[in-house]
Amino acid sequence: MAEITEWTFAADAAMWMTLYLQGHKQLPFAEAKVEIKGKENQSRRDLVLFDRDGRKALTAEIKLPDTREGQTPYNAGLIADARRKAAQSHAPYFATWNVNRLVLWPTDQEHELKVYDVATVRQRGDLAAVQVQRRIREEFIPRFLEEFARIYRGEEALGVLPMDQRFIRRLESALESLANVIFPAALDRYVTHRPFKQGLDTWMREQEWLLSDDDEMVRENVERAIRLACYITANKLVFYQALRRTRTFKLPKLAIPPHTDTAERLRDHFAALFHQAKEVTHDYQTIFEGGFIDRVPFITDHAVERWRLLVELLNEFDFRQFDQDLIGHIFEGLLGPEERHRWGQHYTKPEVADLINAFCIRRHDAVALDPSSGSGTFAVRAYARKKHLARGALTHADLLSQVYACEISEYAAHLTALNLATRDLIDGENFPRVARADFFDTSCDKPFCSVPDVLAERKKRADIAMRDIALTRADAVVGNPPYLREKEIGRTNKQKYLQQVCAEWPSLTLSGRSDLHVYFWPHACALLPEGGYFGFLTSSPWLDADYGFQLQRWILQNFEIIAILESVREPWFTGARVATAATILRRCSDSAKRAANLVRFVQLRKPLKELLANDGTETGRQEAAERLRDLIENTKADTRTPDYRILVVPQQKLWDDGCQAGELTDTGESEDNDTQPVQQTNGMLQETGGDYHAARPYPLLSNWTGHEEGSG
Repeated sequence: MAEITEWTFAADAAMWMTLYLQGHKQLPFAEAKVEIKGKENQSRRDLVLFDRDGRKALTAEIKLPDTREGQTPYNAGLIADARRKAAQSHAPYFATWNVNRLVLWPTDQEHELKVYDVATVRQRGDLAAVQVQRRIREEFIPRFLEEFARIYRGEEALGVLPMDQRFIRRLESALESLANVIFPAALDRYVTHRPFKQGLDTWMREQEWLLSDDDEMVRENVERAIRLACYITANKLVFYQALRRTRTFKLPKLAIPPHTDTAERLRDHFAALFHQAKEVTHDYQTIFEGGFIDRVPFITDHAVERWRLLVELLNEFDFRQFDQDLIGHIFEGLLGPEERHRWGQHYTKPEVADLINAFCIRRHDAVALDPSSGSGTFAVRAYARKKHLARGALTHADLLSQVYACEISEYAAHLTALNLATRDLIDGENFPRVARADFFDTSCDKPFCSVPDVLAERKKRADIAMRDIALTRADAVVGNPPYLREKEIGRTNKQKYLQQVCAEWPSLTLSGRSDLHVYFWPHACALLPEGGYFGFLTSSPWLDADYGFQLQRWILQNFEIIAILESVREPWFTGARVATAATILRRCSDSAKRAANLVRFVQLRKPLKELLANDGTETGRQEAAERLRDLIENTKADTRTPDYRILVVPQQKLWDDGCQAGELTDTGESEDNDTQPVQQTNGMLQETGGDYHAARPYPLLSNWTGHEEGSG
């Protein structure tokens, strides 16, 4: 096979563009060519796109990603060279392209217009892969030519990318370059170094990843871990830069000394900066502290220069000149769900969190809890919900003091804390209530988390003084608890969870066959006062499976069921391999009130993003969620539209059809099944030695949503 060079790749790209243009005569371009040599004193242009009048519409400079100049299409020398060549050619636009990403620039303006993700290539040999060539030829080139045609014709309004987007795009490119150089070393160490493999496997299990010895799965997992590890460290560096803009914090400039030439020295250098940030701010331990995964980006000395380039990028943007709104936009983009997903983190769609929060957070002073926060989608959207309701009545510190999150994963807790802290980088108390803990180790009688004590006399001490924060009540419990099946929980944890639930809710008996999320319901609801709201996004099988029967019974005896929602158009959690449902409850001890309550079973037939269409402002997002909430709650009879179906059922009927009318049946299982004996509840259950369940209290939802589209 002939060697792949920048010239051969440019020739292929020009050929693919020309072939596409030959079949799409409506576009203003005729062909693309590769220049063999420059004219007179001009250097050769890698690729030129001509319009149908023979004029140069665009010139492009191409660098392969395994070259120094090709590490990022934002290389300053590459941009300057490409701009000079475009100006000499009188081309109105130019592109810098490192195969993985193409950046489109106006020749006469400083900043880029658009950025295109093209492929994922680490070294030039990867360009020979059929799937890589197909992706470039059949996906990228048509999209680029169609979009650039609209720009060239003036059909699409021109405007450079906003500063926050320019920053994030450059950071993405630098991170991809880092991941590419670290991956081979990480994969080799994973295969040959047992302690490293054990450490990374442990971390991946904590993230609930699927592990396998399959070569392709190993490569995918290692690559995903590398990308996340680099993303975590970059988050810390960006946050450090953001702190430096605050005059209160005297932090040294972010820089890598010239003599730092090994990855281990660089890791120690960053660790010292992060430690100093914690000392100076008396805060942000959850953000700056790390574990095993924080060592992964520094396993090869080849990464040092790539980190140096990333730090230089951060210093190109003077954070001290940015106002809080711009800082906020940067972190919203950097920590947003789509961006986290780019680097390998699954997430709950924000629209789902907004709808659940609209149901559950009704007052600006409501205390909200996410017992398994992941990277913080529910907690951040709860903060936004409360800020919207407060209309300026709550400060940033007030809002943080009323939003609680618990997360067992060190990495996810870091993201949650960072997500909340960067809502407003104030000089004063900026202490997210994020507990890095197993939620089942939390209780009302011990501290939930600790935050710095900033009283004057404490600040004089050398050590950071901490004060404990208790959580004795939550007006709203919201979240998306882990998708972990019964067999993956472990016998010891299972017994612990069962005992805890029995102690908090003596009338509730859960089967030891329950998925993990089922235990979260009663433990979290122990904090709910009368009238408090509960909203969980979970897997749907609890509505059908045997282990869900007792949970349903407990719900009917302690809550008004406001709504149960499912979508037939989209998954609501990226990475989930099961159907999901959102359940909205309100704590209610009045049996008559519960019986009279109308339950809404909701099937959404369009993506939530369409149903919650708004003007893009925070107020617009909140009001759209409120409108859909009110529509559902105000529906009194069965309703069918192209957008949704709502089945309205009196809660008493659910009880009558299920618990009271149902026959208890013995599954025939032995006592050695980790279940607690069924306890008497209102005289309807009898204690036995086997595993018993009532007839299903919710026979309606699965039967209804299982109908064919358009059926009765």
